Amino acid sequence: MYPEKIMGDYKAQMLKTLKQNLKARCHLVKPQPIDGEKSLNAAVLVVLCGDDDDLELLLTVRSEHVNRHRGEVAFPGGMWQGGDDSLLDTALREAEEEVGVRESSLELLATLQSSSPLQNHITVAPFIAYMTREQKLIAQPSEISQIFRVPIQYLMNKRNYCYFKKNFDGKSLSLPHIDYNEHRIWGFTLKVLVDLLNIGLDAEIHLCFPFKTHNTN
Repeated sequence: MYPEKIMGDYKAQMLKTLKQNLKARCHLVKPQPIDGEKSLNAAVLVVLCGDDDDLELLLTVRSEHVNRHRGEVAFPGGMWQGGDDSLLDTALREAEEEVGVRESSLELLATLQSSSPLQNHITVAPFIAYMTREQKLIAQPSEISQIFRVPIQYLMNKRNYCYFKKNFDGKSLSLPHIDYNEHRIWGFTLKVLVDLLNIGLDAEIHLCFPFKTHNTN
């Protein structure tokens, strides 16, 4: 265990360190959907909120009315549409539609590497943002059943990560997860979350994910 003063100093610098590392290591780009596969492109918005002593990650639970990933934990986001100028615009539009996050309350930080969820041909681009001021968030009930936050300190603790078995097309896969209260965070959402922590805070959380990654242009 670290002395209380050292932990306090670390927490006081967490947001500053995370922002600096993300901007230096990832940059913010506005990728276009892949030509010929525009209908298979999506984007999510990874929203950090709170301050240094209480930095949190915003997550949602998808409703039982959506076509994909019902009842699963996810970031706000969705499919690219023809009116979107870029996949960043897709992420911002979907986040406002699903939970009411306004772009005017966000500091856009970085674009992470795109990847494809399990059993899915969709390519998803993650964008990182910090909520600079609190606002009332309202879940769109047709898509989102719940909005919740997870402390970054909890996510940084490697002992909170485990593996579980899940069947896909008759195959049993061992998949990483982290549980917070009644929520199980796994799959693509967990991969993005861990990428954020490793790049932004040098968390050194090493998990095995069966995902295909893509370069973000």
